[in-house]
Amino acid sequence: MQFEMVINDIQKLIGLKLASINPSTPSIQIVRFENEKGNYYILVEGSTREHSRPIKELLAIWDRLILQGYVSVDVALNGGGTSRNQPETIFANLPYIQHFKYQRRKHLLLRNKAVHQMGQLSELSEKETKLVRKQIDHQLSLNISHLNSSQNDAIEHIQKALSVIFTKYPGEIELKDVKTAMSKLANVQELINDATVNVDSNIRTYEISEDNTLRKMKLEDLPDSPEVTGVDDGKDDDDDTTQDIIVKPNQNSFYTKHVLSTPRIRQLNPTFSLLYDRKRYGELIIPEYQRKEGIWGEPEKAKLIESILLDLPLPIFYFAEKENGDWIIVDGLQRINAMLGFINNELTLSKLVELEGLNGKTFKELDRASQRKLREFQLTSYVIDMKEGNNRFISELFHRINTFGVKLSPQEIRNAVNIGNSVKFLSELANTEEFLRVTNKKINPIRQKDLEVCLSAVSFIIYGYENYSYNKQDDFLSDTMELLNKTSSDQNKIIKQAFLNGIEISEIVFGNEAFIKDLNPKKSSPISKPLFELIVSAFSNLTEQQKSLLIENKDDFVNNLYDAIKTDSYEHADWISDVYNESERGFNYSISQSTGKRVTVLYRFESFIKILQKTCNIKLEFKKVL
Repeated sequence: MQFEMVINDIQKLIGLKLASINPSTPSIQIVRFENEKGNYYILVEGSTREHSRPIKELLAIWDRLILQGYVSVDVALNGGGTSRNQPETIFANLPYIQHFKYQRRKHLLLRNKAVHQMGQLSELSEKETKLVRKQIDHQLSLNISHLNSSQNDAIEHIQKALSVIFTKYPGEIELKDVKTAMSKLANVQELINDATVNVDSNIRTYEISEDNTLRKMKLEDLPDSPEVTGVDDGKDDDDDTTQDIIVKPNQNSFYTKHVLSTPRIRQLNPTFSLLYDRKRYGELIIPEYQRKEGIWGEPEKAKLIESILLDLPLPIFYFAEKENGDWIIVDGLQRINAMLGFINNELTLSKLVELEGLNGKTFKELDRASQRKLREFQLTSYVIDMKEGNNRFISELFHRINTFGVKLSPQEIRNAVNIGNSVKFLSELANTEEFLRVTNKKINPIRQKDLEVCLSAVSFIIYGYENYSYNKQDDFLSDTMELLNKTSSDQNKIIKQAFLNGIEISEIVFGNEAFIKDLNPKKSSPISKPLFELIVSAFSNLTEQQKSLLIENKDDFVNNLYDAIKTDSYEHADWISDVYNESERGFNYSISQSTGKRVTVLYRFESFIKILQKTCNIKLEFKKVL
């Protein structure tokens, strides 16, 4: 259906009272269209004033519907509130549009035919909603690169088979290759079918094996999956079945009220020459979080240089400015590295399409005009004042600008925001022989997961657990990194020794299968971060006498601990939330779900301490290291 036809249908709604999907939101009425001005006018119930809205917003929504089969108007219009509700209401009242909820957001679904009356709302049935949600999940997890590779592979097999047919016809046909090729094409088609949102077609479905967790995972989540990192974080998410209990700050609490305050932000357009000089004089800092080389290959770097020479705009760059005037790269690292590498003659242009004549050339081989264009190229940039107290804003900025594509891991972001001795100290811990041995070198360091695991244990070693007052662990870990940037070398030695003490007794008790949720783990079983931070920080507080008691009774202790995990036992401690108590959630839940919330952190530590007391007669007390 063309957009013009949709506009004709929308004009049939003029004068009708159009109800909103949200019953508490006033209904609206379309008054008229003024196509020559590109506007349409509405009246909100209870108001006499007409509101003008651009027709192009209707086009933006329709384009998304055609492209995906469904749309979140929030996303299509990059906004919320009335920016979303009024055009959403108009589309929802068309006879071939229905509404449903996905991830707690209202969405519109395009049907192949009219399924309800013009000017009325229709919600997707529960059965169809489940189907559509599943299809959206498949669509979001579809790996286009893998799909492309699979198709190419299939095409090669077909070409091979057809070649045999043409040369041997009317002789024997290589049916085996044809069969293989068609099988591969069928598999590709099934992937596409699973990701196609359409409840009107009879789409053939296929089963996904339960153990293939990577296949069911969203693409953006793959880099941080346990199968890749070797670490199971548990889920540090919100649990809306209960209201968390927050402790009010007192003199004994390390509670921090996390308010996102916006620092001073300036928009600048520095030339690349200015950036080059900053790098030369050590005034442009490339943070520790930088991913391994190879994310951008030479073709991507060359295409960036070509874009600049073609006067194409680049995405916005973000920098954080330290008090001494130095700039830290917040976003734009790969682009800046590509430009620096080219001007330093470390890159030879290749595979250019628009500027083919430049293929094979380095910067020094360009003509003077092209060199000048690159040096004088202006980078649209935002510079953020990086004063103490602004770290959470910068951390939030990192999370938001890395929403799409292969995002930075949480620890990479923390490393960038908290540049200083903390990163060096955590790297030292993660590379100790003791840590590598007790974790069986399972943890993949590429996403800085090894640093994060060490940091989580160190945080509880420093602060203890009783005054933990956060609703997500990211803020807790960020605060620890800020502190580690200020600690002295003597304090670091104390922290390191406590950490290694916890590691040492963990290895004695659990052997080389420490910190894994399964009593008889597979070789691929990941390290559980909640178990690691719990066990190492608790064991770091043991006295020499308590260590001896634990070693004497280690079999009984290990059996009781893993029994609590296997049965999700709730007998060892009480939740500080009535909802959690009534739902009979237990120890397994506390190391697997909502792992960063205060209610869960307190429960797993209290349970662990009670198991120690029951099996080893150890009354453990957490002592703050600093």
